[in-house]
Amino acid sequence: MRKPGSVIVYIANLDMLVLAYGVPVKDPLHGNVVERLRACGFAAHSLSGNAAVFLIDLPASGASQVALDRLLERLRAAIEDRPFTCAGHRIYLQAGLDVFYLPDGSAATDVQEAFAAHRGWAPGGEQPYAAAVTGSSLRSDLLQAGMLLDALQEGALALAFQSVLRTDGAVLYHEALLRHAAPGTQDVFNLTQSIRALERTGGAARLEQCVVWTCVQLLRTHPDQRLGCNVSAMSLRDTAWWRLLLDHLAHHPQVAGRLVLEIKETSGVPASAETFELLARLQGCGARIAIDDMGAGHSTLEFLARSQADVVKMDRNLVVHALHSPAPADMLRKLVAACSVLCPCVVVEDIETPAEFAAVRQSGARGLQGVQIQVPELKPAWLKSGQAIVACDATAAVAPTPADGAARPAGRAGLPPLAA
Repeated sequence: MRKPGSVIVYIANLDMLVLAYGVPVKDPLHGNVVERLRACGFAAHSLSGNAAVFLIDLPASGASQVALDRLLERLRAAIEDRPFTCAGHRIYLQAGLDVFYLPDGSAATDVQEAFAAHRGWAPGGEQPYAAAVTGSSLRSDLLQAGMLLDALQEGALALAFQSVLRTDGAVLYHEALLRHAAPGTQDVFNLTQSIRALERTGGAARLEQCVVWTCVQLLRTHPDQRLGCNVSAMSLRDTAWWRLLLDHLAHHPQVAGRLVLEIKETSGVPASAETFELLARLQGCGARIAIDDMGAGHSTLEFLARSQADVVKMDRNLVVHALHSPAPADMLRKLVAACSVLCPCVVVEDIETPAEFAAVRQSGARGLQGVQIQVPELKPAWLKSGQAIVACDATAAVAPTPADGAARPAGRAGLPPLAA
């Protein structure tokens, strides 16, 4: 059996940072990473001078996959969870991690081969920026993304909740939406623009994991609620964090059965087989999968079919288009029927007018959502705490917790089914 022998640690966004801030950023960045790893008890061997690639040897005795994943998350957190300052810039790093296994249990690894390959290991497998992008525009995006991550660290981001209703008025689940925690702080930075900047610079997965973990914690303390949260398809990779979450959900079926992950296709890059395998594993634990924004952006019927989703949410553009067709009621029914072939629960979202509300109720859709029905609330009546502040430490998911007692089937009792 192969045993993990070492971990290669590298800065996945190094090329991006050099493009934005210049080559002089490399030396202080390298030293900063060394200090962070040493402070966490990791003895790292530098493989590349100021290119910030390190080798960390693992204990020869080996460890379980869960223990290894916890170690990988500790490494990631040591590098990513606070900014590093260089020439007045606050810079958030992105950690790349890869485990090298030993086929015979020996202590040797092919370090040269590992180092030569490191540039191809960027999270998600692609570079979010083309070479033609200017340093100034990249610095602007990094600044906006950094303000969002600063707010996360400061506990200044909260979740607002908007109900997704069944057409008979029952609540299917509450969707968690990212908001500024304090009223009047919206002018500090534009949340929507900062989220898009974070996506363009490759850091969205970290924020999404914090939101998912916050929802998981809420589900543990609110056993009569079902919550949904957004995850981009590009963030769904077989990484340590997702494996640890799967382990947590497997030990807490009452939580898993009330978690709805709303998947967005945020790029034109086709989802990989790895993405669909992870979705299947999440469903195997009891979580529900919803495909968000169908009819907008890059969401496709092929993605819906391959994901075998529990819910599909039709974008309001489809509703607006249908209502302006020669036969609006018939057009909307056909659109809903087409999605219903691939998914048992069709929800129409972003309903803004009484006319849209009436049309959707007659369309055959299972559910509705939008400001015409309910505006997102930072303090809904069911929330026990004052606000749901987004956890700044997604690595809380690595801490072992007692499993739920075996009682009801996962997430079914007391809640309306997603497909009635």
